[in-house]
Amino acid sequence: MSQELKALLRSVLKEELQPVHERLERVEQTQQELQRGQKALEKSVAQIQQDVTELQVGQRALENTVAQIQQDVAQLQAGQQALQQDVAQ
Repeated sequence: MSQELKALLRSVLKEELQPVHERLERVEQTQQELQRGQKALEKSVAQIQQDVTELQVGQRALENTVAQIQQDVAQLQAGQQALQQDVAQ
């Protein structure tokens, strides 16, 4: 009788715990998917940060180029004015 009772108890416990095990499995799968998603997001964020840094470097270079062009234009204008004055004299 004791063995039958143990077997019955095991069977009942197994049947009762099966949904819990299934839910736990789904939770673990969801957690793994979330971790994969988080790693992908972290990789994307790192790439975006690198892109932003490269854009900032490019922007500074462009600003320097514009400043140099403005300086060159100012020198050309000064030279043109000096030439006009020489021609006027």
